[in-house]
Amino acid sequence: EGLVGLVCELRGASRATMGVCCSKQASDVDVANPKEPCAIPGVATPSTSSRPSSRKQSIAETLLIEHGKGKGSRRLHDLYDTSDAVILGEGMSGRVSTCRHRYTGELFALKTLSVQKLKVDMDELRQEIDILRRLDHPNIVKVYETFEEEGLFHVVMELCCGGQLISRLKKHKRGFGEELAARLMSKMIASILYCHERNVCHRDVKLDNFVYESNGEDAELKLIDFGLSHVLLHTQEKMHDRVGTLTYMAPEVLTGRGEGGLQGYTSACDMWSLGVVLYALLANELLRWNNGHPEVSTKTSRAFAEISTHTKMLVKAILQVEPTLRPLPAELEPRLLELLEERARLHGDVQHLGERR
Repeated sequence: EGLVGLVCELRGASRATMGVCCSKQASDVDVANPKEPCAIPGVATPSTSSRPSSRKQSIAETLLIEHGKGKGSRRLHDLYDTSDAVILGEGMSGRVSTCRHRYTGELFALKTLSVQKLKVDMDELRQEIDILRRLDHPNIVKVYETFEEEGLFHVVMELCCGGQLISRLKKHKRGFGEELAARLMSKMIASILYCHERNVCHRDVKLDNFVYESNGEDAELKLIDFGLSHVLLHTQEKMHDRVGTLTYMAPEVLTGRGEGGLQGYTSACDMWSLGVVLYALLANELLRWNNGHPEVSTKTSRAFAEISTHTKMLVKAILQVEPTLRPLPAELEPRLLELLEERARLHGDVQHLGERR
């Protein structure tokens, strides 16, 4: 407790939270009785219909060469000290704890998984870790190193101490309000845009999968959990796995049919999920459905009824059932800035807004 307290004090936080794989397949989601979000869960079970392709295998082989069991390969304890580790969370397949770099003294989150207990294909797990290691963005959790040794899979990650976004939202009975919601969405959009520009589709965007770097009010927001993500071979590639979290899942993922009724879906599914997140930030409730269509109206939420017409139009623009009608991440960011400027003008705070940017 003393170590975590020191870390969180330095970062202005009260507790440590971290996660990599925390998604479940849609079939496992109980909509009527949703479970309390877990900050440090175990690894999700990928879709059984998705088998490792030759491309995934090459990624796995690369990781094995870099961090495998061969002679001369580095071991975790050669670089990181775990003698004073504090357990941050435990699951069926492993645990997350702190570790300290032996040469720099810097603290990290260490996720240790038992290979024997994992209910996932190891190639799928290696793919997820490799995706994260390649991503370098202030709004995406950073993975630094991986080690495989003696039946254990170690992942050294950035230590985030601020808790989940959904936990902070619960403290606001009437939602975050337009200005704060727009600021948070700008960070989320930036992380998704970065992924899409690199042909990575997250496929499980939700409140639970954004955590704060620290407990401060202006703490950076981080996207986590790439357990269900997919690396596209090209921008027009269609995906077919029914994966994600049901309440955030795009209609085309649920039905298996995308634009024009054709089979498969594109990375536009991430945009739908962001629309659900934005609605939740404003209304403090998840999206409801009526006769197969999302019910975005003032009748469903008193908090949503009180927001500006501009913001309501923005939410409805993202939550288009037809994937091709949704704005792209690059198109959405300017509209969010427009919203922020509008709110700033209403508060006579345009100059201060420019400084915050």
